Amino acid sequence: MFFLLIPIVLGFNLTYSNGTENTTIRAVAADFGFIQYGHSFEGKVYVAGGFDLCQPFETENTTLKKAFMGTILAGCSFVHMASVAESNGAQLVILVHADDNIDRFLLISDHTSQVKIPVIVVAKSDGIKISELQNVMINIFFDLLQTDSVSLRYLMTSLDTQSYQFLKQFHYFYNEMQTQLEFAPIYAQYWLQEAAIHNFTVSSEMCVSGGRYCGLDPDGNGPLIGRDIILEDLRQICIFDQNNKKWWYYALSFYEQCVLQLQNVTDLNECSRKVQVQSEVDVAKVQKCVNESFVGPDYIMDDNTLLAQQREYVINRTNPIWPSLIINNVLYRGDLYIENQYEVGLKYTKDNFAVLEAICDSFTDSTRPNVCLDNIIYEVGKTTDEHKQQDSSNQQYVWAWIGITGFILVCMIVGFFFFRRKIKIDTQQDLKEQVGLQMSQYYKFTEKEEQSKK
Repeated sequence: MFFLLIPIVLGFNLTYSNGTENTTIRAVAADFGFIQYGHSFEGKVYVAGGFDLCQPFETENTTLKKAFMGTILAGCSFVHMASVAESNGAQLVILVHADDNIDRFLLISDHTSQVKIPVIVVAKSDGIKISELQNVMINIFFDLLQTDSVSLRYLMTSLDTQSYQFLKQFHYFYNEMQTQLEFAPIYAQYWLQEAAIHNFTVSSEMCVSGGRYCGLDPDGNGPLIGRDIILEDLRQICIFDQNNKKWWYYALSFYEQCVLQLQNVTDLNECSRKVQVQSEVDVAKVQKCVNESFVGPDYIMDDNTLLAQQREYVINRTNPIWPSLIINNVLYRGDLYIENQYEVGLKYTKDNFAVLEAICDSFTDSTRPNVCLDNIIYEVGKTTDEHKQQDSSNQQYVWAWIGITGFILVCMIVGFFFFRRKIKIDTQQDLKEQVGLQMSQYYKFTEKEEQSKK
């Protein structure tokens, strides 16, 4: 049996009014949809008949923005409710919870719902109050903590395909703003509840360290076991600590060559070693890091210092879901990557990449990176090697400009030196001519004086 923490969900203040009185309540965002961080929503609430958003319903024609409200207990998925509401003209979806405890509530989606409007959850009592009023208007501001440099912590596991989708799509933008980001991956693992009861002295092929850090079987009846996931997590932690730029190339290449080809992988360590060599990672140094991270020689039973640090981070934020992104210590809510992530040639910008907009809005206005201000188009389908070549090309371009600028500067300095020297020579020549002319005139004057005396 695996142990799982329930996360505390951060939310927003929602103000509603029927024209006579304003009331502010708490709302939390879903983990899917396009949360418009840094923006506000103001519109009219339309309550679905029987609180059921599973079926389309008609509303009046109006120039006001529309927020559709229904219950989470309707007989269809949350994503279906939001999709139905969006297709019927809603710009916001309000889901009413089954009780009043929404701070520990989470809507689980696949992080790419194709829903392009915000989806929020309110407490049962608040939803009932709103539904009993007529002509209710609401206002909500999706605010984020803004800082000069932004902290990103990405919760993932090494063999989870969804964990790599955000990395694939964010990689280009990360390269453009990395000097203003503090990014680090956080690897999450389960632990055996039975092992905790027995002071973590349980041996299991799914775990290391006596059952402290465990992974689910990645290939069913295949040759790989849960322990392989944990050891790969460790390798990736070591690679990131040694060189975070190489970690990006390694992680994306590992995804392409090992994760996507998992049915053909019989030895995950060997697959990792090949990718490390391709990514110019020091294989021996990584293995040494992995070995030394255990407090003793027996990795099956001995605790691990690196995994303990990662576990502490997860527990302190009570956030067990992955993949997930924490921006400036606040859990990001919304789609982590765009739809059709496998479609080669799919182009997108900040305006349809929800998580990128949230990251950009976390910068202060004066420090926002250029990639957040420009309408840069990114194309899905480039391989890691192509990204690496692009990065290399960009570096070559920069060095070329530095070389050209340096050459021009040297030419200017040399030219200025020769110009000064020429001016000096010309000046000396003119001075000699002037002196010679003056001396000649002086001699002539002297001769005339002598002749006049005679």
